[in-house]
Amino acid sequence: MEKSDDESNGYKDEGPGGWDKYNIRSPKTKTKTETETEIETLEPGAAFALRNVCLYLIEEECAVRMNRLL
Repeated sequence: MEKSDDESNGYKDEGPGGWDKYNIRSPKTKTKTETETEIETLEPGAAFALRNVCLYLIEEECAVRMNRLL
């Protein structure tokens, strides 16, 4: 079966949920992604550090977007 342009660019057909480039779990999909499983198997300190890094990056991105609006 030939892949569509979307599939060759890394998108997957998630059925009724639509195309999902990052394979993020939708409420309709009950399976876990590899990333979720990897995060769950981290040591507690590493998981906490990863959470803090993600929150920092989100905060920085929000600040950049707010500055663009001003």
